Amino acid sequence: MSDKRVAIRYAKAILGLALEQKLEEIVYNDFKMVIRLVASSKDLKSVFNSPVIQSWRKKNAFSELLSTNVSKLTMDFILLLTNKHRESLILDVMSEYTVLYNVNKGILPIEVISALELSDELRQNIITKIEGFTNKKVEATFSIRPDIKGGFIVKLQDWVFDGSVQNQLNQLYKSLATGNAA
Repeated sequence: MSDKRVAIRYAKAILGLALEQKLEEIVYNDFKMVIRLVASSKDLKSVFNSPVIQSWRKKNAFSELLSTNVSKLTMDFILLLTNKHRESLILDVMSEYTVLYNVNKGILPIEVISALELSDELRQNIITKIEGFTNKKVEATFSIRPDIKGGFIVKLQDWVFDGSVQNQLNQLYKSLATGNAA
């Protein structure tokens, strides 16, 4: 069975348990914290993925590092995955849990990339428009990429709206190069 399928199964299992115990939001926040922690530490990421480090050492390290910062359910889940020698999947399971949690709560995560910092009014306008189209609560992250020259790019799930000046210039160049200029 592929790692992605295994991660989805574990994510469904922990979500089901969290919903049963009414801890889904706590587990969601725990997982976000662990993902951020691992992303900020190359050493910690290598511990998660290393087949050389013994499971009992990993369990001790996870317990020391996380037990005071996460719920008992989250800690027990991480230790269970470690006992099953699935610790290399922990981050994948956490990412899949986030997707399932968002679906369960009707949340649509989007990413908005712009050339310059967007005003709060424009940010809210973008969120409101997308919420109107999708009938879901939008959770937006905003980032700046000066290379797009102007405009913005909106990414939601597998859909991308590219309204950047760079994209428009690329399209103009292609149409001029092929002789299809309007």
